[in-house]
Amino acid sequence: MANVDSDRSGKIKPKELQKALSNGMSDFNIETVQMLMNLFDTDHSGQITYEEFVRLFDFVNQWRNTFMQYDRIGDYVNVWPLLLQNSLRSGSIDFHELKTALSNFGYRLSDRFYNLIMVRFTTKPKNEITFDNFIRVCVLLDNITKNFQMFDTNRSGVINISFEQFTEVFFSIV
Repeated sequence: MANVDSDRSGKIKPKELQKALSNGMSDFNIETVQMLMNLFDTDHSGQITYEEFVRLFDFVNQWRNTFMQYDRIGDYVNVWPLLLQNSLRSGSIDFHELKTALSNFGYRLSDRFYNLIMVRFTTKPKNEITFDNFIRVCVLLDNITKNFQMFDTNRSGVINISFEQFTEVFFSIV
């Protein structure tokens, strides 16, 4: 924590968390950092304690392990030794890798939906999703699913809600 808490306040602010999560790699998207802060800041102070940081860091590492399962450079990678595989990881996932990951999580979505995600969350010009944005997509999709399920009481996959209910759900997610 001492390495992360640069102002020695005993709590971690968003910019400090961003620096810690970047850890010498590309910067973590500040929107993802803020989303993580919101998830783990239990007292809503805008800062996280050491205990909250430990839970957040564990959460991020679990997502990193998941991300690495789908971050591949072509089909030939599976025949290379593990050490070489890790060096060949691209650090981002493409359309097909994202679709495979979300399908394995149980989501059955259209290519149109995946294209929308790619437009919104990819880095240009590579058109691939980085690790920080992968976390963001997965957490947002999980929140959307939970909110949808509150209204889909008969589990039909279809809901009928008012505009006000929709806006309440929307603003609870963003």
